[in-house]
Amino acid sequence: MNITPRVAILGAAIVVVAGVAAVLIATSNTPRNPVATFQVVDETYKIELATTELVAHAEALLAGENVAAIPNGIVVRNDPGPNAPWSWHIDPATLHFADMTIEVCDGLPSYVEDEIVTSDQYCPWSAQIIAIDGLPDGPVTAAARAAVVPAEDTCTELSDVGTLVNNWRFAQSQGRLIENEYNGGMRLAARMLARVPVEPGTPLADAVADLQALAPATPPGGIGTGVDPENVEWYAAFSAVADACNAALGATDVLDGFATEGWVGG
Repeated sequence: MNITPRVAILGAAIVVVAGVAAVLIATSNTPRNPVATFQVVDETYKIELATTELVAHAEALLAGENVAAIPNGIVVRNDPGPNAPWSWHIDPATLHFADMTIEVCDGLPSYVEDEIVTSDQYCPWSAQIIAIDGLPDGPVTAAARAAVVPAEDTCTELSDVGTLVNNWRFAQSQGRLIENEYNGGMRLAARMLARVPVEPGTPLADAVADLQALAPATPPGGIGTGVDPENVEWYAAFSAVADACNAALGATDVLDGFATEGWVGG
């Protein structure tokens, strides 16, 4: 009569143990560190970034910086880790980035899966980082990182445009430039303005676009007026850019040296 309760207890214990085992297996495949996704031709694979130095290096790659780009590490087979659906992963403790490696560890992720790559290391030469997941501020992709342009960079380059225009205009007013030289400088300023980097979808981007529309760039040697600092519309547009820079940087005097009425027609 005591057999049934014992069987029930034993069965419950087995279920609990199985549940714990499943949780442990799931936990073992969930990395505690950020994970980088790399694209190799038309395939992708993932690597855990076990140190802050590796995270910083991966972020530099994602930002397009000129740093060592080949991920190289020892292959751990029969354990996908963070690299599912592949049946293997890179031992995060062995990961490093290289400029050059031996050819025997190069290939597609599927080559590692099918053991065509026989080396115990994997080092795809054409790997390109496309995302980092698990960062404190959320995931970052290559496309999103490329679209991020610090407002300081935008405003610094706008300042360079303003400096060129102001200096050439002053030189002309002093009789130190002939007309062709002055016009050439204004066309150069327009080309510089066209190359100013700016983050899309921001108020600063809208202000820069309005300014660029007033000074369409012409190719070197091409015919065109370039920037026309005597144009009241140009002054108004540059003033709007100055206001946008002030708002973006929390400043009060960004570009103010160029966005003054004395700069136009004075």
